[in-house]
Amino acid sequence: MKKELLIDKYMQQMHRMYLLLLGGQVLLTAFCYFEVEVKHVFHPHPALNIAFGLLVPLLTIAMMVSVRLLAQTKLKSIQSHSHIEEKVRLYSQMLVVTYAVVSGTILFVLLAFCVTQHWFFLVAALSVIVFFAMMYPTKEKVYADLSFSRIERQMMDHLPASPFVGESPSEQSFS
Repeated sequence: MKKELLIDKYMQQMHRMYLLLLGGQVLLTAFCYFEVEVKHVFHPHPALNIAFGLLVPLLTIAMMVSVRLLAQTKLKSIQSHSHIEEKVRLYSQMLVVTYAVVSGTILFVLLAFCVTQHWFFLVAALSVIVFFAMMYPTKEKVYADLSFSRIERQMMDHLPASPFVGESPSEQSFS
């Protein structure tokens, strides 16, 4: 029986979460498009175009800047840890927060599209989805972001996954 490795388990969890979020974003975008284009839900007030026209670009730019700043500052603090398991755990938490920021932006932009029925907001939502799609987690990206040395990479590739949820192999008690 093949032993499950920590990096494989981690990448499986991250891919699953990422693909579920991306699929949900695409489905929600398709649903909003259907609601606006087919059903013509209601006729928007022209002032909403102006308000959302200012808010959506500002929020999208703020999201992109905050995601980059979050990643830079958090990665510096993560890299200072000495245990590999701790680095991976903190890195996955950082990715969850990053994905939440991007997903929240997509929800707001889709709300603007549904309320105003203006195509600019659908294009903005699709561009944020493309931005999110480029954030696909890979093993190489994890290693590069965490600045793993060759030895740490080899250790990570051979480190067994903990059988206990939330407990690293070094914290397990063997009685």
